Amino acid sequence: MLDPLHQLLPLLHGALADREIEEQFGSPLSEQPATCGTGKQAFVVERLAGMLIMVDPEARAFLRRFYVAIARHAQWSHCFPEAERWARTGLKRLPKDGSLLLTLGIGLETSAFLTSVPAPRRAPLGPQALRLFESQTAKLGGLWEKVRRTFEEAIAIDPKLHEARLRLGRVFWRLRK
Repeated sequence: MLDPLHQLLPLLHGALADREIEEQFGSPLSEQPATCGTGKQAFVVERLAGMLIMVDPEARAFLRRFYVAIARHAQWSHCFPEAERWARTGLKRLPKDGSLLLTLGIGLETSAFLTSVPAPRRAPLGPQALRLFESQTAKLGGLWEKVRRTFEEAIAIDPKLHEARLRLGRVFWRLRK
């Protein structure tokens, strides 16, 4: 028999998560930037997640699905920093989880894709413009390398993650490897 707290936690998680989604992730209805944020429900959800793991160590499967769902919903809403934050929060509770790493990788990939590509190098660039160009190029290359490492780690943990393999191939193509 489950204690009342254990029975109530998934319900609270669902209600709080629904409210967080409703208040913090708007529907992508136009080309305008999305209105996104992290509300007070997120902090309550985190406390309840900690309690749930203490009450039931087998709750990891539920929490994995929960964090993946919230992060993917944030991505759908074009709330990319929040999606990355939810995936990282899930990985703090469930380190080395392939699905969460895949979700984090998708968020990082989206950020890298949306990062402005530096203008092609033209001669002659002044010293300041050259430094800016090199800095932007290095930043973008580092971001794509982080994406690559995240997908590789997800595949190493769960070789059956076919989406991670597909996305990793696309990252290699972007890195010209």
